[in-house]
Amino acid sequence: PVVAVVIPEEHIRRREPVAVSDPACETEMKKVLLACGYEVVDTGQNALADWARAMLKGKKEVWPAPLASADAIVVGEAFSEFALRTGDLVTCAARAEINLIDRRTGKILLSDRETTRAVDLAENIAAKTALQKAGHTVALSVAEALLSLQDRPKKEKPQ
Repeated sequence: PVVAVVIPEEHIRRREPVAVSDPACETEMKKVLLACGYEVVDTGQNALADWARAMLKGKKEVWPAPLASADAIVVGEAFSEFALRTGDLVTCAARAEINLIDRRTGKILLSDRETTRAVDLAENIAAKTALQKAGHTVALSVAEALLSLQDRPKKEKPQ
């Protein structure tokens, strides 16, 4: 199957969320899926994120045209947060939550989540490492769930 992935992330500092410019969880998801032999399409997050938000609110929105080849979509969110400083070491915690959606039927094939922690000298690196670890764990679940799409006959996809 062809898969589209959108997992917006933010790092929370002193109760103020900061958008992450290069999402570590999403990057890890794409890396694992590509390593497993899946085709991953990248269309830019704005169209996909707008569609995902509308879909999650129950609105019947038209699927973004750049994703015409996608069989499944991974949508979710992830965040990291400062947890602890011990001497020069910084600990951050991260959580990723995803849904794997069959584009043809609209059914949720998988709903998963993972919470992880990482330690580094730099807060942002600890945060991104924790997000990467969470992304890796949920990506393995997604890769396994995608096997259910591989053997089914191809039918016309909704527009």
